[in-house]
Amino acid sequence: VDITNEYGADALRLGLLLMAAPGRDIKMSIKRIEGYRNFLTKVWNATRFAQTYLGECQESDWDAPAGVTEQWIRSRLADTQQKVKVAFEAYRLDEAGHAIYHFIWHELCDWYIELSKRPLRDGSAEQSAAARAALADALSGALRLLHPFCPFVTDALWPALPTFMHESDSLCLAKLSFDAQRNVDSEAQIALAIEAVGLLRGLRGQVGINPRESLSVRLQVSDPERLGQLDSA
Repeated sequence: VDITNEYGADALRLGLLLMAAPGRDIKMSIKRIEGYRNFLTKVWNATRFAQTYLGECQESDWDAPAGVTEQWIRSRLADTQQKVKVAFEAYRLDEAGHAIYHFIWHELCDWYIELSKRPLRDGSAEQSAAARAALADALSGALRLLHPFCPFVTDALWPALPTFMHESDSLCLAKLSFDAQRNVDSEAQIALAIEAVGLLRGLRGQVGINPRESLSVRLQVSDPERLGQLDSA
């Protein structure tokens, strides 16, 4: 009861499920429960950011051609859905939870939301529409997957999605869908961008360049085709 009062029921529930690997006793870790509370705070903040733009969503947004970043986040959702499906069938709730955690924190929040800010704020009408549609798809998929682990927070965030994406008023009555499609080309292109950004951040730290200082960067790859749509994104 004290842990629930301090960190919330969803953080405790998520922590217990993710620590419950077969063949081991659960050793309660308050630091990990605190970490999952922070994760849910990140989900909350990401949804509130998305809500700023999803209020403008129309069904016609899905007709806009998706760029490489929009293709990428849908592909990563598809990969996560498949991992969760396999884990659920094997009753490996810990593996399912870790896959969902990784997708939401490291791919949706850390990368796609950051990559989407430019088209959402400064892009053409077509680019903004494509970004909104992909953001709505990714957030809808994330909340559906996370709901069995964190029912209270996800149900509270469900109304942030466009009304026409709701098949029910409550997320607990919505489908746990596994219908996203993989796009390995977009995954390879964004993986290259993520690798390049990681190397640049490491280089800044090594030579003491301020993270806020603007740099001109030239990217050279052995196979130019790996750049795909990145050179025009």
